[in-house]
Amino acid sequence: MEDLIQILWEHLRHILDLLFIHVIAPIFSIIGKVLRLLLIKPMTLLQLPIFLQIMIIGALTGMLSIYIKKRLKVREAEKAFFEKFEKMKAVQKNFDLMEDWKMRKVLYEASDQEIDEEYNTFIAQKFAHFGLVYLLPIFLTLFWLDTVYPATYLEAINGLPYTLVFPSEPLGLPGLSVPVTFFLGYIMVHLLWGRLQKRYKNKSVG
Repeated sequence: MEDLIQILWEHLRHILDLLFIHVIAPIFSIIGKVLRLLLIKPMTLLQLPIFLQIMIIGALTGMLSIYIKKRLKVREAEKAFFEKFEKMKAVQKNFDLMEDWKMRKVLYEASDQEIDEEYNTFIAQKFAHFGLVYLLPIFLTLFWLDTVYPATYLEAINGLPYTLVFPSEPLGLPGLSVPVTFFLGYIMVHLLWGRLQKRYKNKSVG
């Protein structure tokens, strides 16, 4: 039995390797070339510095995350869960009015189990949303940026493997790395979006 599982596992690994080499890798290569043509080339022609190019890409990735979040209706799903959760907890209060303690106990246990199942489903969905909205766009973009601006290229351009070099090294920082530069643009977009949402909400209430 163990030999059979080992053979099946080896076949599966072989299939996955072929799938990556002949399908996934070529698709990502094409996407990377298209992104270079659409994003990197125009910014290079405009003679934008590398750190600004990466910040812009970070900002665009932040906008992509916001778009995915809206398309998945994450806020609506969270609101629906908490509304349902409150209703289920409210139903439990009615159990206290029952005189039969055995029946009350059975109903409480069944209700608690149902609440636990709903909560576990919510957590699983929240984790999936977090991965699709934030982790996947960030990791894929940083992986692509590492091919566009490898450390050897940055070192040849700036003398150090950073997008922006600080000669005076403030706070002991010699410069900005690609991930740090990327996150400056990414976080900036989310901060601005949060402010816009808050302002719009205040206007709606007013």
